[in-house]
Amino acid sequence: MCYYRSARWGDRFAQGWEGHGPWGNRAGKSVPVNIQENEKEFELFLYAPGLQKEAFKVSVKDDVLTVAYTGAEEQEPTRFTRREYRNESFERSFVLNGKVQIDSIKAAYADGILKIILAKDPTRNQPAQTISVA
Repeated sequence: MCYYRSARWGDRFAQGWEGHGPWGNRAGKSVPVNIQENEKEFELFLYAPGLQKEAFKVSVKDDVLTVAYTGAEEQEPTRFTRREYRNESFERSFVLNGKVQIDSIKAAYADGILKIILAKDPTRNQPAQTISVA
């Protein structure tokens, strides 16, 4: 009985937020990403299992990398007992700050991970210099 009441309260709380902010805005759906850096490149790993690689669009405009996915439209509404994932559209953007070679960006989708490799621009990625104070 207590569990049921708790679930009902949670359902009511979520109703006002669905479709807004990080709780489900289709254009701003939060898709987890890990970013690694080594001497030569940045690597982005977007966690996106069960999606079609043909529906991904990776683009760069005005020094912003955008990853978009166009999800499938549901043909007929299905009544779920519990639904924790959907094949929905999403978009993520990353400011590049002029630090990558845009012409050599590569992307591949395998095992539910979209991997994007961004080669560093050696002229813009200089190590920090220490300046002595006199």
